[in-house]
Amino acid sequence: MADEDYHAWARAFHGRAFLRRSAERNAAFLLPRLEPGQRLVDVGCGPGAITAGLAERVAPGPVVGIDRDASYVAAARQRWDRPNLRFEEGDAVALPLDDGAVDVAFLHAVLQHVDSPIEVLREVRRVVRPGGVVAVADADMDGYLVHPCTDDLRRGLDLDRRTRRNPEVGRQLPALLVEAGFAEVDYGVVANVAAADGAAAVAESAAARHEAPPFVAHVTAQGWATPAELERIAAAWRWWGQAPGAVFVTLWCQAVAT
Repeated sequence: MADEDYHAWARAFHGRAFLRRSAERNAAFLLPRLEPGQRLVDVGCGPGAITAGLAERVAPGPVVGIDRDASYVAAARQRWDRPNLRFEEGDAVALPLDDGAVDVAFLHAVLQHVDSPIEVLREVRRVVRPGGVVAVADADMDGYLVHPCTDDLRRGLDLDRRTRRNPEVGRQLPALLVEAGFAEVDYGVVANVAAADGAAAVAESAAARHEAPPFVAHVTAQGWATPAELERIAAAWRWWGQAPGAVFVTLWCQAVAT
């Protein structure tokens, strides 16, 4: 039950941030490849903020957002009303689509969380028509740049890695896509920078995460940290958020394959 509580809390906690995402910002590398009338699937769509923007770009082409989390799917269905858009429950390794059913597949921040990224990409290749496009964006947890930094902040970043199944998947995207059977892969990296007022917001979110009872229970049950360590990490994030010149950079790796 404790593990279920943690995952339910994580979905709610991160779901609010997911709603601040957009196609213009988080799928900008895919947008030049989109055309009206294309069929598109957003795998691991969450509450659908990016999906809705993609649906506008390919309208009247049909778009389906697929997520294994029923609460995200329900929230997306309630929030987004587009004539060419629907949301379905489904697993990324068993998508409810026929072979070659779509022209474009999009995955954002999915592979870091799955058991087998290569299984997911092979399944995506199955549902994308020959010559279709697959766009994948994911973080690499070795790509953090933090200043000023302390031992407690480094400890917090290490915990962030531990909560991901595949914290280094960003750098692996080209190799994974080739292994999945794609012939051509364009790869790039962009920086997500938080500074000034943005640093304060990042700091408070990170501190709140380390203080949340479900997170504390999960991390301590895994033996990754003690409650006292988590308190120090939360305090370190708040100190960092008020530090003059505070900077936090995450690297997002992006690949487009055909």
